[in-house]
Amino acid sequence: MYFWNANALARDLREGKVTQGQKFFYFLIFMAMSSLAMYAGVETDSSYLLMDMLSTVIVTVAGTYLCYQANARGDNKEFIDRFICIGFPIIVRFIPIVVFVMVVYYGVGMYAGFSYVDESSIIDILIATVLEITYFIWVRSYIAKIAAH
Repeated sequence: MYFWNANALARDLREGKVTQGQKFFYFLIFMAMSSLAMYAGVETDSSYLLMDMLSTVIVTVAGTYLCYQANARGDNKEFIDRFICIGFPIIVRFIPIVVFVMVVYYGVGMYAGFSYVDESSIIDILIATVLEITYFIWVRSYIAKIAAH
């Protein structure tokens, strides 16, 4: 695994020396780092932020791994291509669901006069986590169909 030497990695990729498992590992680290990068520059002393970060990274890593396993149980080909390509229309379909859930959640909160609409809470984290898990389940189901023998 190359952490710094992009030239050597590029050579190995060009020569077909990088296995599907190695590519997956690079992709998994990339996904985890991307999840963390969403929180760069966020300044808060809230313990909910740490819980949200951990939840996001854990769900992202676990969800990506379970998608990879579904692909490996099938033909074990082109996981990253499949993950990204099938993930696009799923996220497009998923966005209205997320918007609806959040409008209902915050709308009910504002109507009822709850203070949770002004600051993060455990409920926010739980809803976000359930939505993230749902996304990965959806992606995994399509990858399993694609990879089926």
